[in-house]
Amino acid sequence: MEHYDHYPVLLAEHELGSGSAIGRAAEAIEAALVERGLTVITATTLADVKFTVASNAAIGAALLDWDLFASQRELDGVVELAKSTGAADDPLIRERLTRSWAGLRAMRSYALATMDVEQPGQDNVSKLLWANWHRDLGEIAMDVRGKTGMVLDGGDFDEWQRLYLFTRADTIYGGSNEIQRNIIAERVLGLPREAR
Repeated sequence: MEHYDHYPVLLAEHELGSGSAIGRAAEAIEAALVERGLTVITATTLADVKFTVASNAAIGAALLDWDLFASQRELDGVVELAKSTGAADDPLIRERLTRSWAGLRAMRSYALATMDVEQPGQDNVSKLLWANWHRDLGEIAMDVRGKTGMVLDGGDFDEWQRLYLFTRADTIYGGSNEIQRNIIAERVLGLPREAR
């Protein structure tokens, strides 16, 4: 199955047209995938196929790949933007994009390595890695846009301006980077609590 490790997978069981939250979400995701030209396999396609879930790790890996797929699409979009604006000719931009690509691979490796093991602080490390990676990607996007990134076109933010502004919040919600680092220091490294 390793040759399929770059494909996102969504497993959802629902009754079509049921109106349930899960049903509506699964139908919306399916419509978005079809709109983007991606292959969708439904239960009717797989009527004679039986599924066995080996472990929660298999579902976790699928969900992880879906998250990383979305992040990879954002990175790919910034790379395409850099090519279209000519920013890809700048060696500093190319280096930052390469670091971003490597950071995404490092996050995937860390997540896969810690998926089956419950360790103190592992969620904090994941959150810290992802929030900083995503924030940096937003900054790269704005640098690639250049001066035009500082102007509203048509009175609304574009995709890259929204990415930049939203990713600022990634380092705050769910616990700021400082809180994540304190938790890692205390629970993982065994350092004394910060004086308050």
